[in-house]
Parts: sequence; structure tokens; C-alpha cells
Amino acid sequence: MGLLERLELQRELEAFFQVKRVAYLESHGQLGKPALILQCMPAETVVIDLATAKLAEALAAGGGPTAKEGWWDQFKARNRPNLTFDGVTSARKQSPDEWATEVHVDGHVAAGVWRFPSDNSNPSAQAVGVADFYSQVFDDFAYLTRSIFESAGYSGMVHMTCTLLRADLLPLVNEYGNVVVPASKRETLRWPNLAVASGAFAEAGKQMADQFLRIYGRAARRG
Repeated sequence: MGLLERLELQRELEAFFQVKRVAYLESHGQLGKPALILQCMPAETVVIDLATAKLAEALAAGGGPTAKEGWWDQFKARNRPNLTFDGVTSARKQSPDEWATEVHVDGHVAAGVWRFPSDNSNPSAQAVGVADFYSQVFDDFAYLTRSIFESAGYSGMVHMTCTLLRADLLPLVNEYGNVVVPASKRETLRWPNLAVASGAFAEAGKQMADQFLRIYGRAARRG
């Protein structure tokens, strides 16, 4: 594939992901607010059976048995997924969530988190930041998406990306809520659309996590 063809593919993918991302944010009342949104889409036509026990089990497992503690509960659905216009969601109907996963009939998977540590150096009561441990979001998403596509019997290539919204409002904070690295000057940070083979989900997650850390001048993770 030549350069122009690759650029055209990237434009088409971003247009698709943008439509899905806006709908996701609207569904969870997060338009215009800081949020970290991860997305994945199969490269081939897929129809997800929303009623299978395997899909429900994949959503319940989230980031898997080795996932570390995180404010997004490792994307582990607390209840059986609820039906939505596009597919199913882990979000509960009765109470607001601080993160949510969605699986759509067309195979699109989204997981986002909008709960962040407080920025204690900012007098605004709404001021928040991110912490180094948010790089674990990408490992959990990689495990989750692999499990979802395995549950659907799909083993082809997927496209994976991430968007950090209102990055300009999210400095890096330490465990005490003190800013250690200022926020990016860019309002929106979009990761490249990665082409990921069926056996390369974990490596894609690590690559995306390393790019997250680079926002704040942090070195790539080892191991």
C-alpha cells in the first residue's frame, strides 16, 4: 500500500471512529469534558451476537486476572450488559458511571474513563489530572478487546486507537494530587489508528501506553 492509500485509509478510519466517539460521549454525558476513550474495530465485516454468554463473560472479565488496581475497575462489567441502540454497554441504568465499555453489533468496541485524580494545586473544585498508573488502561483494553473478538469467533485484523479529550486540562499529578508535569497545550490528542493482528493485542496496548507516557515526558515502560 502506497503513501496516499495509507493516508486515505487513515482518514476513513478517523472519520468512522469520530462518529462512534461522539455517539459514545453523548450516551454517557461526557461531551466537552476530559475523557480517555479507547476504540477498536475489526477490519472485516463482523456481526456480534449480543446475547451470548461468552460475550457477557468477556465484559465481566475486563482486563483479565492479572489486571492491576485502577479507578476504572479494569473495565470489568459489574452486571450483565445492558442493551443500547448500538449494542450493549457495561453502564448501569440507575446510577452514573465513571467509566464504561460498549460493544456494538458491527464489532466496534469502545472503553472510556472520565474519573481522574484531583489536581490539588488548582483552586478550582473541578480541577483534575492524570497519574502514571493510567497507562494500565491500555493493557486492560488490549485484553478486553482480544477476549471480545475471541468470544465472537473473529481472528482477523483489527484497527485500534485512542483519544484523550481536553488534554489541556489534565496535568500529571502524583499520589498527593500535586502537579509534577503540566498539561499538554493541545486540547485533543489522537493516537494513530493501529492495524493489529490477532496475536498482537498486548503489544499494541504497550505501544499505546508508551505514547500516553510520552505526553508527560515519561520513558516507555520496560518488560
